[in-house]
Amino acid sequence: MGAVANLYGFKLWHDERLSGGTAWDDRIRGAIEDSQIFVALVTNDYFASSYIRDHELPAIMERHRDHNALVLPLIYRESCWRGFFGSFVQVLPSRQGRVCPIADWKPIENGFAVAANATSHAVEEWFGLSPKTIIGRAAP
Repeated sequence: MGAVANLYGFKLWHDERLSGGTAWDDRIRGAIEDSQIFVALVTNDYFASSYIRDHELPAIMERHRDHNALVLPLIYRESCWRGFFGSFVQVLPSRQGRVCPIADWKPIENGFAVAANATSHAVEEWFGLSPKTIIGRAAP
């Protein structure tokens, strides 16, 4: 999703930016409060995290319900996503109108490509943006 962020000028943040000794709960809560887009790569392992279920998801979904943030669940493997996102948010990617997990696409790169294109479309709709032109631009 880094390419999508570059096209629209968004700054990416993820928990791998946390370094040793960081009070990570405060940093994650602050990042949730400051973020406008949440992309979740969804598997059963994602939902197995009590921290995600009990802290991150409620805060993220509240921001979405208040129209302060766009939530984009990308289904990587079939999982129990319906109970968490099914009645709140459209999940991605889909094929012929049905959710098709990224891992089920052959080759898998096609699933990632469809998810990235759907993410771009959602960002354009939510924020009323168009992607920046990157072809023919002088290198920095």
